[in-house]
Amino acid sequence: MPIRNERGVTLIEAVAAMLVLSVVVIVFLNVSGYSALAGRQADKQQEARRIAEEQLHQWRALLLEDPSPSLPYASTTQGYAVYIQSASVGNVQYETSAFGSRHVSLQAFALLGGQPEVVTVTVSWEGGP
Repeated sequence: MPIRNERGVTLIEAVAAMLVLSVVVIVFLNVSGYSALAGRQADKQQEARRIAEEQLHQWRALLLEDPSPSLPYASTTQGYAVYIQSASVGNVQYETSAFGSRHVSLQAFALLGGQPEVVTVTVSWEGGP
């Protein structure tokens, strides 16, 4: 019975294949972790925007009862910090430096004390997404 020269996988080929597979798995895990983090961040932003819209609607309803509410106004709701401020239409400046990068701001026009003002509602959150 003659011995045939059968080819198999050498040790170097097996190690190289495992190395390539390991790199692919590590890259996939990093990408999937980043995607989950980005999804949580988007959820936080969406919830903050919903709270800001809700607060803005509440202030509009309040203006019908009290045309001169005291602003700025700060509170917390559902783990989010809410800050409402106003500025005259000709000088629209509002403060966001205290909120860092995790905040959502919405603006609307309103009559405060008979004068047109820009009301800014800023909702911020702490920590990671």
